[in-house]
Amino acid sequence: MNNQKSNKLKYIPEELRELSQWVVYRLEEVNGRLTKPPYQTNGEKASTTDSETWCTFEQALEAYNKNSFDGIGFVFTKEAEYIGIDLDKCINLESNTLEPWAKDWVERLQSYSERSPSKTGVHIIVKGKLPSESGTKKGNYEIYSHSRYFTFTGETIATKYSHIEERQEVVKELYQSLNGSSKTKDETPLLEGYELSDNEIKEIIYKAKTAKNGEKFSKLFDDEWRESGYPSQSEADQALCNQLAFWTNNNPTGIDQLFRESGLYRGKWEREDYRENTIKKALALRHQQAKDDFRESLDNKSEFKGIPIIHIADVEMVPVEFQIDKIWPINSVGFMSGQPGICKTWLAWDLAVSLASGTKLFGLYECRKSKVLAFNAEDNPAMDTRSRIEAFARYKGLNIRDLDLNLLDTPSIFLNDTDTQKQFKTTISQYNPDFIILDPLRNVHSLDEDKATEMSAKLLHFLREINRNYSCSILLVCHDKKQGIGNGKDRASQVRGTSALVGWRDVAIFLDKKADEMTEVQIYNRSCQSIPPFLFTLRTEKDSNGNLETAQLSITTHGLIEDQKELIALRTIKEVISENSPISRDDIVKKAGMNRKKCLGLINTLLESNGDILKDGVKIYDKRKEILN
Repeated sequence: MNNQKSNKLKYIPEELRELSQWVVYRLEEVNGRLTKPPYQTNGEKASTTDSETWCTFEQALEAYNKNSFDGIGFVFTKEAEYIGIDLDKCINLESNTLEPWAKDWVERLQSYSERSPSKTGVHIIVKGKLPSESGTKKGNYEIYSHSRYFTFTGETIATKYSHIEERQEVVKELYQSLNGSSKTKDETPLLEGYELSDNEIKEIIYKAKTAKNGEKFSKLFDDEWRESGYPSQSEADQALCNQLAFWTNNNPTGIDQLFRESGLYRGKWEREDYRENTIKKALALRHQQAKDDFRESLDNKSEFKGIPIIHIADVEMVPVEFQIDKIWPINSVGFMSGQPGICKTWLAWDLAVSLASGTKLFGLYECRKSKVLAFNAEDNPAMDTRSRIEAFARYKGLNIRDLDLNLLDTPSIFLNDTDTQKQFKTTISQYNPDFIILDPLRNVHSLDEDKATEMSAKLLHFLREINRNYSCSILLVCHDKKQGIGNGKDRASQVRGTSALVGWRDVAIFLDKKADEMTEVQIYNRSCQSIPPFLFTLRTEKDSNGNLETAQLSITTHGLIEDQKELIALRTIKEVISENSPISRDDIVKKAGMNRKKCLGLINTLLESNGDILKDGVKIYDKRKEILN
């Protein structure tokens, strides 16, 4: 770092400098407002969702030192668990002090903190995970963990804030303080949606460019709008957003991401009012087109046929058959839901292995041997999925090659997309599975999970059609809402997304964390009586190299757990009496280290049920020791 311009950049933590997640930026004035769009070192625009447009720290520094750029920046990704916190307008330049609200968070986070390029803000970098898939922006706060970049100056605000620390709990508290309180009109984001992955963005661009009207889309997307006759770029911006609204199924966040990938992206897009108004108009146009299409479809119908009816006595009764005894009726649809880290995927794989081999689930419930087809978007098939499935199979004494279990070999899938639905139907008709597992639900569609009509019409109806036409069961693995956020009293209301999912299902499996690493399972069946709740624990063994060897979900019940705890406590009390005989009740309580009331009750139980434990006045003794006072 010979150039004086970059002297302070040496204070950027080494762990960030070692990552190839750097870009450069230029200050560009748009309508009197400075923007900082990211660039590649070759002068072309960079994207915060395309790693091919990023570079090493050294490459970014070299480009910056050549005076062709105004600074460098770091791109946050899902893989590297770094979080960027931007506290805006919090430094008083005259007094060179932090505003009290910012000082409080800087001191609580106690991690790498530097001045922003404007000198009036603070950027803080910590390790952790955000409670939400997307970041948040509210007032003078911005928090992001992926698909965004932060400018870096290296101007740490104090030596003690020069290292990056893990601050999961403080970040969670900050995030909830910004999103948990009631929102005023000015604070509420005008547009919401979900972020698209790199693969989803590439797939949408490919589909749009190769569609029947792909030429029109390509000219707009590639900044050739003048050839299409648009009088201004603003009108071209609107036209492109109109098309992006169609291709993203009215996802405003996705429209923004895709627009930033286009040749039309410029500094003006960074104006919040312009960006959001353009996207709003595109969404409104799509909504109106849908209403017009519906009215036209009604006008074109010359005659209507009645809905078929059937007499109740002609409805054929079919006895309930089980794919998993007492748990899952054959050819049913349903979901499994719980908080993160509660073994949802582990249970899904144990279920898959049991079905694919025709062995008992939990060693208790008979499974009809079935062809299983599964999709898992959150685990690496080579590193995680195979090892877990093989561990369950190995515990059962099975060879993984003998399992009738296949995976959908694709990183992402949109089952609300018409073309993807056709592909999925073809796969189902060719493989003819008996049981389909989709994990998690949020990764198999691009819809707004909170919109019941959209989810039902574009996804759940399709899955029910697959279930009925191909006689196969379907299990969706879902996430619960964050604890305490909009949760009702009944268990079903805690499932993330629309209540339409609850109405759609035949079977619902709810998982809840209990003490001692126990997971409680509640199962609700529409066509038969549901079994009582039970608990299980995940037990794994590793080989000498630390690799997963076997996996087992060990099941128990509330009563059995309490019985086991009582037996252990009784054994402890008996040992205390035997070793210290004769001994008073008070001394037993002290030596056993138990709750007094509980311990005295168990002493009475021993006196009533065990012939070896006797009392002599106030003393308790073990007659086998032959000690009497």
